[in-house]
Amino acid sequence: MNRDSIKRIAPFLLVAILVWLGFQSMDSLETLHKKEAARRLALKELTVEAETLMSMDAVMDSYSKRLDRSESDKGLVSVLEGIISRLAIQGYVKKLTPGESKRIHGFVESIAEVKFERLDLNQVVNLLYRIKNHPAFLSVKRFKIKSDFQEPDKLNVSMTVRLIRSG
Repeated sequence: MNRDSIKRIAPFLLVAILVWLGFQSMDSLETLHKKEAARRLALKELTVEAETLMSMDAVMDSYSKRLDRSESDKGLVSVLEGIISRLAIQGYVKKLTPGESKRIHGFVESIAEVKFERLDLNQVVNLLYRIKNHPAFLSVKRFKIKSDFQEPDKLNVSMTVRLIRSG
């Protein structure tokens, strides 16, 4: 090839090389956009997981604080007597007896059996609300409710309440 033919072909060759580089860069740019979209989606999923984890952590902290509050020197029966007296339903208590304490997976579970006669539904709901939201870690293990024979609008309630402490 002579010099003149190279001078004539050089601009076309240069344009061809530039076009080829342009296509290569467009392909690389498209690949980068796909990777960015995938990473944004992964980040969105991780953000949702992080929020879930933070809410679970808050729940665990509240349970931990409730367990710490359960460490007070009050027994379960005295805690229940306090709830019952605040609700002014002492006259409805038929039986309040402590049960045995058991050690389960590093925790101590104390139980108490409570029987009430002739409560109205509002009193039962308030009692359950107070047990659920008590600062100590209380829960109802067993709950039985019957309509009273003499007064059908009143309820006889029998429940087993437990207090869980770390130990």
